[in-house]
Amino acid sequence: MTLAAVLSVIYYVLIVRSQGGSPAWSFFLLMVLVLLGAGISSLLNRGRARQGLLLATSIVAAGLGLFTLTSIGWSLLLTAVLGLIALVS
Repeated sequence: MTLAAVLSVIYYVLIVRSQGGSPAWSFFLLMVLVLLGAGISSLLNRGRARQGLLLATSIVAAGLGLFTLTSIGWSLLLTAVLGLIALVS
């Protein structure tokens, strides 16, 4: 999940820069929060804190993915699905 989040952030910045724009900082901040949530959850042991963090991170990633489905949404949806898989395993 963390790798998918990193690749989503890089992909977003590259797409926006290639179109001559600058990233929407609120969207970028939410993507970074997903990245941090994924990274921190990978460091936590199995427990309620990890499950809550994975669930929150997956929900935010899915929301961002649905919001941007026509551009980078698929990579964010993949991040969300990986988070849910990690949650149930």
